[in-house]
Amino acid sequence: LASRILSVRSNIATGWDLEIITLVVLGGVAITGGKGSVFGVFVGSLVVGYLKFGMGLLKLSGTLMTIVIGSLLITAVLLPRLLDLYKANRKLRMQA
Repeated sequence: LASRILSVRSNIATGWDLEIITLVVLGGVAITGGKGSVFGVFVGSLVVGYLKFGMGLLKLSGTLMTIVIGSLLITAVLLPRLLDLYKANRKLRMQA
């Protein structure tokens, strides 16, 4: 876009923070760093994009879209941790 109109606005992506963080975490990039792939982020962007497109087709309000995207982010962060705890607990039960 910048190359076509020969100018750049500094606020062009303002408000996209939640969506960007969500698609990156959904793509498998670790919040602590060190893990992740470009393909995973691409898949995460497709998931968030199609989700927002579908919510737009359903004429959901912007506030509700933000709540859904935020809930998806919380789930994407908590689910791997909960699965790790479950596996560790199961392993301890098998040893006992």
